[in-house]
Amino acid sequence: MGLALSTLGGWVVIVGCASVHLFRIWERRFSPHRRGLGLGLSASAVEAEACNGAGAEAGPASPDPPAPDPAPFVRVAGLTDVTPAGAGLEFAVFRCRSPSGSGSLALRVPRYRTIANANDPHLDSRALLAQELAIYAHLSGSAVPVPTPRGLLEADDDADDEAADVAMLASFVESDGSRPSPRELGRVLGALHALPPPAGFVPVVHEGGDALETIATRLPRRWGELAALVPRLPRLPDTKALLRHLSPLRRFPASLLHMDFRAANLLTGNGRIAGVVDWENALLGPPAVELCRLRETAHPGDGFEEGYAETALEVPSLSPAEETVLRLDAAVMLARMQLQMFLAASLGPVRRTKDKRLVPDLCPPPANPLSV
Repeated sequence: MGLALSTLGGWVVIVGCASVHLFRIWERRFSPHRRGLGLGLSASAVEAEACNGAGAEAGPASPDPPAPDPAPFVRVAGLTDVTPAGAGLEFAVFRCRSPSGSGSLALRVPRYRTIANANDPHLDSRALLAQELAIYAHLSGSAVPVPTPRGLLEADDDADDEAADVAMLASFVESDGSRPSPRELGRVLGALHALPPPAGFVPVVHEGGDALETIATRLPRRWGELAALVPRLPRLPDTKALLRHLSPLRRFPASLLHMDFRAANLLTGNGRIAGVVDWENALLGPPAVELCRLRETAHPGDGFEEGYAETALEVPSLSPAEETVLRLDAAVMLARMQLQMFLAASLGPVRRTKDKRLVPDLCPPPANPLSV
């Protein structure tokens, strides 16, 4: 989980290691509410917390926010047999049937009109739902299974300023919560990266022309927010310097990236992936961006690379600097979220985590090396 490579030396806070320590403490102390960072959740966890697209970006759970009310959307579409199917930090999913009774549907309702979390303070729920439907439509009939999009539903009355005024309908994909093999994970992710991205698609979380500009823009901001919680972090290069390290990655063609490819967002049947949901964090960029995020957040297991090579156009080879920046982006995301949620309970082990491997070209050592 470390960020640096054996060829690099110096001092740095290994934020990835910190996030793992924080998660392990949280898992012991808050196990009734656990959410997995890894790719293997139990069937009950998948069904209870992420069924058909209710999950959120990798990270632990916070106290349950208010449940959204599906009634305005049920009335608009004449839905029947409405039952809760799953709930995440930002959305809840209800299983229902259309007036014609032709198959089960998934009604996805945002908890709030504007979604805010530790890493993204202002996301429009309407834009996220429209993006989800657009990606379903783009991937329909491809080697990447997704639900069938049905459309957006507008609330039938004036909602307050906080309540969601739009919801999403898609086909309901049955999931038995079985764990896909690493090879199956690699096969589906490779198939995604081999497809041409949707024309004219601009992801909601983009902060620039592509994923590389987005990372170079958001990483210094998130690092600064993390520094407010963890004193004396080393200085991070600015956006221009980070982009100089990342720009050579444009030698790879851009792909649609899921960026939260884990068990909570994978609907399965008999160990096969039957649906990929929760595309909130989607980006357009080199596949290496997603592969480095996956390596930093969870080890996919033996066989993943073989499965990926079966369907991907190319398995990218990266320089140490490129891999470090990409994995740092993932690690800071996790640490920012977990430090905010569990600061009081978790800082002790973080301060005892020591790693003297650093990227001199990326993070010059501070005047007083950080003692962790």
